[in-house]
Amino acid sequence: MKIYERIAYVLEHNFHIKEFVIFENLSEQKRRKIVYKTQATTYVTNENFERSPHSCRVFRTNLVTISEDISLSLLIYTNTKEELSKVKELAPIISNYFEIAEPVLQTKSLMERLNERSLKDPMTKLYNRRFFHEYMDKNINDKSHFSLMMLDIDFFKAVNDTYGHDIGDKVIIEVAQVFKKVLKGSDLAIRFGGEEFVIITFNTTQKDAQKIANTIKEEFAKIIFNSDTEKFSKTLSIGIANFPEDSSLVSDIVKFADIALYYAKEHGRNQVIIYEKKMKVQE
Repeated sequence: MKIYERIAYVLEHNFHIKEFVIFENLSEQKRRKIVYKTQATTYVTNENFERSPHSCRVFRTNLVTISEDISLSLLIYTNTKEELSKVKELAPIISNYFEIAEPVLQTKSLMERLNERSLKDPMTKLYNRRFFHEYMDKNINDKSHFSLMMLDIDFFKAVNDTYGHDIGDKVIIEVAQVFKKVLKGSDLAIRFGGEEFVIITFNTTQKDAQKIANTIKEEFAKIIFNSDTEKFSKTLSIGIANFPEDSSLVSDIVKFADIALYYAKEHGRNQVIIYEKKMKVQE
């Protein structure tokens, strides 16, 4: 968050603190999360920092309460007795700064979190179409390399028509759960609209992307859904295009993945198809 970058700037340039970590205490989840750390603090990682939050005194003595379930703490590291003495002298001033800034922090944090929520689908918690377009506009350049998958639930309308929209919602939610199970942290999963999804896997080969897509398809097909009248399963069709191999334009990559998806549906469904130029002619 930009708000934490502003706090860090004040600590580094106004108070001349060299090594520190700012972290959120997430009371509902009973864990803590690093939101900013100085470059010199390389020995602190999220993995070892989050392992045992309640063993740390600063986890229990919060600096600022941002909301009912989130508070903020500051952990300062020193290398010499002189630095430690300086920090002790500054501690009341720093604490006073945070107390004065608390209302501003709360407001800005709330605004940033509301904006983040507007970029996510409330039902699946996946990113939405708005996020997709904003992300691609801001982050994709001529050095980017990614595979884009377009996914669609086969015969999804029949689920709603036969079993009702509540069951249809469960099917869509399960797709999202499969994504979370299969994808790595740097991959992006987006609910593009209705029963259609987009996945972006970065720095993967065409073969790797195809393997990931097949794993998603197979994992989803294993799920058994229960309605009032019967049990059933569903399948996915997936089309894949690659940037920049297929095109250096993001709009083309989306279009080509969609063409490959259409090809998958027209030729039997429940399969993964890689985009080829000959498909464009058949569009």
